Amino acid sequence: MVALSNYTNISAMNQVLIKSIKMKHLLLAILLSTISSVHAQEVVVGIVTENPEVKYQNNNYVIKQVVLTDLETIVVIEVPAKKQNWPMNFSSATVLVPSTVGEIDLDLTSIQEIEKKYDVDKNMRFSREYRKMVRTRKNWILNEKEKLSRQGFLIRSLGASKMDTDYGPDSEGSAKTIFHLHFDRLPEGIENVYVRELIKGGKYWKGIKIRNPRTFIQ
Repeated sequence: MVALSNYTNISAMNQVLIKSIKMKHLLLAILLSTISSVHAQEVVVGIVTENPEVKYQNNNYVIKQVVLTDLETIVVIEVPAKKQNWPMNFSSATVLVPSTVGEIDLDLTSIQEIEKKYDVDKNMRFSREYRKMVRTRKNWILNEKEKLSRQGFLIRSLGASKMDTDYGPDSEGSAKTIFHLHFDRLPEGIENVYVRELIKGGKYWKGIKIRNPRTFIQ
């Protein structure tokens, strides 16, 4: 009789333990679900302008979207797979600027691009005067880019692609190739901007109208 009573007590304790373990698993599942939900909310899609109006441009590339997240502005550009578009690249001297700032009139074409375009004589490249000129121009370009960066205008990245790199179409027969230009977050209320490469013959899109309303805290 005592042995049976002990067995009953042990069985009851086991059931309590099992219920306790199940409750802990349930609480853990709820906690993980809550954490997951919080992280999902932190991934902000942002304010999206689809196919924004562009007043002027000197190319046939299409701005498909402008996305404003909490931290950055992403300009999504579609390059049609036409022969005249390839090879193509986006310069690290590309800027996104509010139209109210006015035109930034700088030529930040790199020495490498100048040499490639104008086929600089190899003997000239080894001269002392030429090397001095190269150093001076490189330093000047770096300084100007640093100023543009501090102002929040200079491109930050090209997403998974590289700046100053020639690209062809995504694949044979592809109708288009997409590039994502990442910039600093535009201040709220700025809804007319331009994108421009500050190099010789650089691409530009002017008078881009986007959604970027001010938020008012009561």
